[in-house]
Amino acid sequence: MGGALTVDGTPVARQAVAGIPGLADGDYYVVEGVAMGDTLALEYTPAGAMIAGTVTVDSWVQSSEPNGGTVLSHDRTPLTLAVANNGVTVTSVPVTGSEAASSDKAGAIELAGLQVALNDADGSEAIGAILLQGLPDGFLVYVGSSAATAVLASNAGGAGGLNTWVLAPAGALPAYVGILPPGYWSGTLNTLSLLVQSGESALNEKQVDEVLLAPVEVTPVANGITLAATAVFGRENAVIALNLNSSMADPVQVSGVATDTSVETVTLKLTGLGAHASFFLGSVEITDASHVAIGYDSGQDAYTLTDLSQADLDVLGLRQAATALTDQDTGQAGVQIGVQAWTVESDGGAASAPIATSLTLNVTPQLASTGDDLLIWTGGAIDGRAGQDTVLLRAGESLDGVALAAQLANVEVLDLGVAGANQITGLTPEQAQAILGGSGTLSILGDAADQVSLAGGWTDDGNGHYSSALADLTIGLQVQVVLI
Repeated sequence: MGGALTVDGTPVARQAVAGIPGLADGDYYVVEGVAMGDTLALEYTPAGAMIAGTVTVDSWVQSSEPNGGTVLSHDRTPLTLAVANNGVTVTSVPVTGSEAASSDKAGAIELAGLQVALNDADGSEAIGAILLQGLPDGFLVYVGSSAATAVLASNAGGAGGLNTWVLAPAGALPAYVGILPPGYWSGTLNTLSLLVQSGESALNEKQVDEVLLAPVEVTPVANGITLAATAVFGRENAVIALNLNSSMADPVQVSGVATDTSVETVTLKLTGLGAHASFFLGSVEITDASHVAIGYDSGQDAYTLTDLSQADLDVLGLRQAATALTDQDTGQAGVQIGVQAWTVESDGGAASAPIATSLTLNVTPQLASTGDDLLIWTGGAIDGRAGQDTVLLRAGESLDGVALAAQLANVEVLDLGVAGANQITGLTPEQAQAILGGSGTLSILGDAADQVSLAGGWTDDGNGHYSSALADLTIGLQVQVVLI
């Protein structure tokens, strides 16, 4: 005999009893300290499953009076156990599967370990409908005897972006239950629950159990990118759009009630551009404050751009001096730039296999006019001719006054405002005069990351203005200035 007895909610342990006349020695539940007239709330829970029927309870009461003997009373009480619905036990375990790349049911994630069992032991109860609820819009459910033969389950409707699916209209849980997420969705489903109807065949009213299931985790997969680069043309002092003609398989975050927790971005590697290239999204230069990061490996002459979206790739461009380029494939006409690309999940995990191609980059030398020109430093001679002409240093470039004076003439503005820290060192009045092509005022623009050091007798007039007998100089107030 097993089970548990409580008296007024307090458990009572069985104990050995012997030596009481009229009571066989054995183990009994003993309740002590009971006074005449007390009412006791006794509750017994059997160790095993209960079944409908009648059970007989034997009870003995040993009573005594002062200066009197003890009396043992016995009573046998039949108790009727009525028919009742006992419900079910649902077993589930955490499940993990991969992000689906298509709507094919082969991408469904099986709810392995899912079981439903009746709590009733006498076979008088049966399972009715089994439903899966709490599945967000866009998710599908497949059921069957196996993954290969599974068919789409019936949708029982829903609300608030969540749906209920019929796993079994009546009877046992199918051997296979699979959930197919929307294409390229990843994340965790932790609000799924099973609704199971069951009950006694003799009762019209049935019981419905709702049981929260263990989480279903859909892990992200980097689905890659295709490239079909075509030749591009442009001048070295302009932004040249890169015709990568790229297409990400998974370009955007999947929208819906369930949050797509990982989004793919592209890592792009460009080889052969030379040092100090600048990159742009449309007309906007990529800087340290941009969401796209740029790294340069001088040993490989390779730029690596990370966190690019499909929209970024569609408008990606660059600016570089024609003489800086190095042909990566001399077997093809024109200058070939090496291109590699792969996608990376934003959770820092999966990455696709890189794909490689080449891009024909036709960069023609810049031409100065008699108007106001915007030119870039190339390392070669630049004559701005007439007009207000500006020469841009390239990304992260540092030059001294000697190099600038040797190559520039008729230039009125030097712009250090390109991405990265730029420097001009040891600039003298004589060099400024050579850059200007005569007397006048040379302006230097930039930001707090840039620095200019002056030598040779400049007078600091304040507010970024410096003078000499040969030329004047204005320097942007953000630029760091050092007099040497």
